[in-house]
Amino acid sequence: MTRMATQIANVIAAHAFWKGRLRAAATGAHADLTPEIACRDDLCTLGAWLRSAPIVTRYAADPVYRAVCLAHTLFHEAAGDLLASARQGDRVAAFATMQDDFMPLSDDLVGLLRLWKEKARSEAEVAEQARDVPEWCGHDHHHPAAAAA
Repeated sequence: MTRMATQIANVIAAHAFWKGRLRAAATGAHADLTPEIACRDDLCTLGAWLRSAPIVTRYAADPVYRAVCLAHTLFHEAAGDLLASARQGDRVAAFATMQDDFMPLSDDLVGLLRLWKEKARSEAEVAEQARDVPEWCGHDHHHPAAAAA
């Protein structure tokens, strides 16, 4: 697995852990996790990684990166709404947010992260294959047949 694919796998795992923590907070555990914290997409491991200088520098213009960032922001907005409803004792609204927004947005986010991971793996494979191409490839004046002509 490439370094980037490994990093993405790690942030997917971190997202799953955070999602479990949020579910627990919605039921009353983890009182330190408030709607004001949950709605922020820069306080979790994934958010910090997405904003890290090496990732931003390399992927800022990448459409998959941009889609991941948007999905991550939307997920956190739903997380804040879910906790706000739960904290107000509105279990019906909390359940609706969980089913209609939070879980689908989480699934979308993880799907985009997996897409990005596969893209990173494919790009690494192409780069590896390109290293194996002879230097003369694509330059007729260096091709052995062109030299004989």
